[in-house]
Amino acid sequence: MFNRENNFVSLIDTLGSRLNISIIMSPQNTCCLIFDRDPVNFEIRNNILYVYAPIFSAENCDSKVLYGMLQENHLGDVFTSISPATKDLCLNMVVTYECEYELFEKNLSYFVSKLRELKERVKENSFDNDGKNSSTHSVKDMIVTALPV
Repeated sequence: MFNRENNFVSLIDTLGSRLNISIIMSPQNTCCLIFDRDPVNFEIRNNILYVYAPIFSAENCDSKVLYGMLQENHLGDVFTSISPATKDLCLNMVVTYECEYELFEKNLSYFVSKLRELKERVKENSFDNDGKNSSTHSVKDMIVTALPV
């Protein structure tokens, strides 16, 4: 039987190798990478890889921004939510399937690009447009730092 958890650890190890950084997972199978200035958390639990990043404090958002943010429809595995623990608006990606590295990197690049777009839209309070103007930048072109968590 395939162990997705091993696949996810391998994906994160390969990401570290390709970015020339050392990524060390905590005993709880978590880590945080900062792409330029945007922190992105990784957590492997119950054969699922969770990738999530704060966008903005939900407590500081007006209802138009909250409604617009939660209405966003991204990729099937990428969605917005409000963290019950931190009260942050978050962008989330859930990987529940065996994944080749190239697809993982492509989806992660999309995730980070979407995170930046949403942060800008919240900052500008601009949920009137459809958000289709974002371009995807490769994570290989970003300054990446790994943090122990």
